[in-house]
Amino acid sequence: MLYTSDMNRVQTAWAANNVRRVLELLNVHRPEPGQSDLRGFEWHYWNRQCHSDLRTVKLPVVGSRCCMSDDGTRIAAMTNDERSNSVIKVWSTETGVEMASFPVRPHIGLAKLLFHPDGKHLAITTRAWQGAGDGKEKIQMFDIVSGSLSFTIQSPAFDTPSIVDVWFSDDGSRMARVAKVIDKNGREPPQQSVVKFWNAQTGNELDAIPIGSEPIFNYSISPDGTRVVVQYVTDNNDVYALNPVHIMKIAGSKDQLVSPTQTITIPLTRRANYLLFSPDGKHLFFSGFLQALGNEKKDRGSALFDVDSGLRLLSLADVTLSQVSFSPDGNIESGRVSIGC
Repeated sequence: MLYTSDMNRVQTAWAANNVRRVLELLNVHRPEPGQSDLRGFEWHYWNRQCHSDLRTVKLPVVGSRCCMSDDGTRIAAMTNDERSNSVIKVWSTETGVEMASFPVRPHIGLAKLLFHPDGKHLAITTRAWQGAGDGKEKIQMFDIVSGSLSFTIQSPAFDTPSIVDVWFSDDGSRMARVAKVIDKNGREPPQQSVVKFWNAQTGNELDAIPIGSEPIFNYSISPDGTRVVVQYVTDNNDVYALNPVHIMKIAGSKDQLVSPTQTITIPLTRRANYLLFSPDGKHLFFSGFLQALGNEKKDRGSALFDVDSGLRLLSLADVTLSQVSFSPDGNIESGRVSIGC
């Protein structure tokens, strides 16, 4: 019987976290007007499972780039106003009411949003399209309550080819990200990358820890700020070239920066689309190109590594994840999954 078979498929899809497929299977058995309702208790059970949200707030529009405050009470997104100008809007998730709106400089090619731990400030990292605007990348901190710009951090060139969220310390006093060394005249000395730390209230630079002389493809900073993981580019023209991931210790404890010490190298990696530390800093999530996960030329995948030993704890061949986050208890959450190449 089709109904029984589909209910079995629903259970399988639910176990695989494929809610969309669950809803598709359930909708097949919604009776049309005049038809007999053949649904059993299991249909209503799974339908309740798919609609067990505590609160649903409809927002006027949400752009492709968005973030939520740590306490879940606010959501921010980049969208367009009535004149098609890019703006950042902030809404309350409890009421759906718009709380703030900030104009974004024109001709931006990329933008990343991140709430300050206090939930009252929003960091916006933008980069102009090549040849448009001033060509520089900026980090702007906005005060959501007053709607004013708190400060701007500007650099002729940060180090990574794609914008990565800035890092905040737990107490919200410091922020950091990877950058190139630029002299006072705007010139780049011989290639040198650093982890830059700023005061998160004023934007004043606090320190810069050198971490390498090769171009960096991707990076991530541990939640406690004591480690940074970087992936250097060995060959810009070959996506299959091996690009080992290096994990370095940059602080002995909070506010105690040290000279970078390489603690572990993970060699069997190629291009990392995503690098992310677990909340406790003990595990590293990698998604992108990995060696020996699939065929030689079809090796997209994801993996979880132990930070101290470099051992691979989990592998997902042909599965890549983006917009990845960890829940507070260390489970992996993802907003986007790609299967296959």
